[in-house]
Amino acid sequence: MGLFKDRHDAQIDRYGTSLTLNGATAFKAFIHLLEPLIISSYFTTSEASQIIRPGLRLEAKPNLAVVVNDTFTLDGRTYTIKKIATHYIGEEAVFKILLAY
Repeated sequence: MGLFKDRHDAQIDRYGTSLTLNGATAFKAFIHLLEPLIISSYFTTSEASQIIRPGLRLEAKPNLAVVVNDTFTLDGRTYTIKKIATHYIGEEAVFKILLAY
C-alpha cells in the first residue's frame, strides 16, 4: 500500500457516506453532484443528453468490486452506475470514480 492510497482510504472510512451496492455489498464513498465539466469529461454528447438529473459522482476506494449497471439507493432513489474510472498517482491506484444517474 502506498501513502496516498492509505490516506485517502482513511478519509473515506472516516467521512464517507455509507451505501449498499446491489442491496448486498456495503461500502463508503464521497458523493458529489455530476457537474457539466465532469459530464463533458466522461460522457459523449449523446450520452450526456440522456442523463437524468441529478447525476452523482462517487469517489470510492480503488479495491471496490463494482461493474457498470450495478445499483445503489440514496435518499429513496435508485441510481445505476454508468461509468467507472480508477485514478492513479504514478502506478498506485488511489481512488475509483463511479458516475451514476
